[in-house]
Amino acid sequence: KRISAAKDAMAYGGSRLEFLASSGYTPLQSLSVLKMESMLGLDELMIPQASSHTQSSKDVGRPSKEDGGTGNEDTVTPEAQN
Repeated sequence: KRISAAKDAMAYGGSRLEFLASSGYTPLQSLSVLKMESMLGLDELMIPQASSHTQSSKDVGRPSKEDGGTGNEDTVTPEAQN
């Protein structure tokens, strides 16, 4: 149960060390694995698929007028619908 919780937390940026520790790795083994993965550049080679959890927050919201979005003057108000 603890391993599952640590694995799920990693999807949201949780601790790799906590996951490795709950999987039975000693602190030395955990650090060795993380260091080896870093030296091999695995984070750059194995990029996770984009999801709602990993997408950048800079692209949220309505497009600006410069990007082809509409401004507030084009918004239909409740009074105009009557």
